[in-house]
Amino acid sequence: MTDASINANPPWEQLLNIAMRSPSGDNCQPWFFSTELNILKIKILKERSAHFLNKSGRADYVSLGCVIESLFIEAEKLGWTFNLKI
Repeated sequence: MTDASINANPPWEQLLNIAMRSPSGDNCQPWFFSTELNILKIKILKERSAHFLNKSGRADYVSLGCVIESLFIEAEKLGWTFNLKI
């Protein structure tokens, strides 16, 4: 692997465009994305996830799983891989 490929930034705009379309309970898309070089952070915004289908907070985890899966699928199409840290 060359230094250029180690330091290359993933195509965040393209990846996040797909991720933001992931399904979520009550279609609220409660995610907040932030990037720093080659790191993507995803946070659940509780004020956006407060809905009838999420009274226990479990729907947050389901929608987060959908977003992560969408990212992995799109990244693979583009030739990128991710390491997931929870």
